Amino acid sequence: MRPRTGILFVLTLLASACATGGSGSNEPQRDRNRLTAEELEPLVQFSAWDAVQRLRPMWMRPGGIRNSANPAGYYAYVFVDGSPYGEMATLRGFRMENVQEMRFVDATDATIRYGGQYQGGVILITTR
Repeated sequence: MRPRTGILFVLTLLASACATGGSGSNEPQRDRNRLTAEELEPLVQFSAWDAVQRLRPMWMRPGGIRNSANPAGYYAYVFVDGSPYGEMATLRGFRMENVQEMRFVDATDATIRYGGQYQGGVILITTR
């Protein structure tokens, strides 16, 4: 093997190790759009707002198209067991002891699935 080819081979191996999570950790990768019962269990004494803020704070950022009518963007809307529940602030009163799972649907998918009024995305809560 020529030296130049050997260097390329080593670089390719390093790049593939990084791309496949070559950190050596056996810990499962977390889904950025899902909170499982296992992840939520330590936060059972908190509100859903607190859990999202601690574990998936990016769900709380405004999304959707920003324009002159709404320069800040739109916030996610909350659904519980498949039904519209309320604006994101309703998470403050939702107790985690009742939550089995939470999922985030981004603005694009939310408007396709649920309609144009959900331009900030949707947080889906499945109860126990």
